[in-house]
Amino acid sequence: MTTGNDGPEASLAEVHLLFHGYANEGDAPEVGRIASTVAFVREGDVRVIIEPGMVPDPASMLEPLLALGESPATITDPRKISPPWLATP
Repeated sequence: MTTGNDGPEASLAEVHLLFHGYANEGDAPEVGRIASTVAFVREGDVRVIIEPGMVPDPASMLEPLLALGESPATITDPRKISPPWLATP
């Protein structure tokens, strides 16, 4: 029997949407457009990009990330990052 709380501590993670995804139909199937929703999570020293996928261009994610005072170099978990421009050394 435990005498204290063995649950996880409260989290103060910040979650920001860097890019809102969309699916648009064009005049023909080959001109339809899709893009992924991309989120950024910050908690303590941890910085993670979630679902980096198809976006119109890298600036679509990079500019909002920079506006939050972060950069590709501050992302702490490169295993969750797929765009080559966001890779950390």
